[in-house]
Amino acid sequence: MISWLITPFGLLLSILTLALICARVHGLRNKYDNGAPFLASIVIAVCGLLVIMHNIITYQIVSDSTEPWHQIYGNELNAPVSLDVHGSTVNTSNTLTDNNIRNLHEIYFGDDITTITIGDSNNSSSRKIHISEIEGDLTTSSVITKIEYRKATTMHKRTAWISGESQPSDYQGDIRITLGKSNNKTDYLFGD
Repeated sequence: MISWLITPFGLLLSILTLALICARVHGLRNKYDNGAPFLASIVIAVCGLLVIMHNIITYQIVSDSTEPWHQIYGNELNAPVSLDVHGSTVNTSNTLTDNNIRNLHEIYFGDDITTITIGDSNNSSSRKIHISEIEGDLTTSSVITKIEYRKATTMHKRTAWISGESQPSDYQGDIRITLGKSNNKTDYLFGD
């Protein structure tokens, strides 16, 4: 498997190889003294950079965990749950703000690792997690209705064309978030 290409070293090596190919094709211009090698080097550079950028954009962490899912919000303890999202906190008791939506979107699609905390300041427990799925519409009228957690054992990294080797996860668990409409009983007055 060529999973080393997903690493920063592999990315650097890909860009360096692309630059050397373009330099060699451009060097042929002096030998044949026409414009074709110059155009070829530009086409190779643009196509190569597009392939590299596509792989960077489609990079994601994929959990290989087979552990069972446990519901941690909407649980029998009725404990509050919060996510630390880029320095701000998303609480399960409030509707989502524009800032919450932006941060959740960045974490989910950017495959960032974040912290989830169950409980309050007197009795709480935290884990480093990866958001594996968000079900429902991510809008300002949404609230978090359910959060499920499973222990992360192994994971692999994947891009559009390259899938990495399975390796121990560098975070403690995966979560699935289910979103629903706000339960604000007075919304019907406005026709919502």
